[in-house]
Amino acid sequence: LLDPQFELPFPTTLGMLSNCVEIQINIDGQFSRKVSGIIPTQIGLVSLLERIEVTGAVTEGAIPSEIGSLRFTKHIEFGGNDFIGSFPSQFGNLIDLNFLLCGHANLTGTLPSEIGRWRYPTTVHFQHNNFYGTIPSEI
Repeated sequence: LLDPQFELPFPTTLGMLSNCVEIQINIDGQFSRKVSGIIPTQIGLVSLLERIEVTGAVTEGAIPSEIGSLRFTKHIEFGGNDFIGSFPSQFGNLIDLNFLLCGHANLTGTLPSEIGRWRYPTTVHFQHNNFYGTIPSEI
């Protein structure tokens, strides 16, 4: 199992982690295994989740909009992934989000104005994506 070429799928049972407050899937280092597939929408059922880190792992799919229902989430890192699609407008519901890292994530489209609802953002990174248009005035 130490073969760095070995790939693991994202577990669809993530939603069963009802008392989980932190999920980290960081792909770096010599003995890291690549996690393939999409982040399952069931992640939106982990209602106590405060911190999500999935870096350098996603090989297909979009950022699940269901994450926008996680009212306790304050920290998200999605850098270095190969997502398909835009940044979900539902993330505007994460009003207490204060740290977001989505650099090098292959995101497209425009930034949603809904993220202007965040109350205390201290760090927000969207560098090296494929966004277009203007920055919404709500931000």
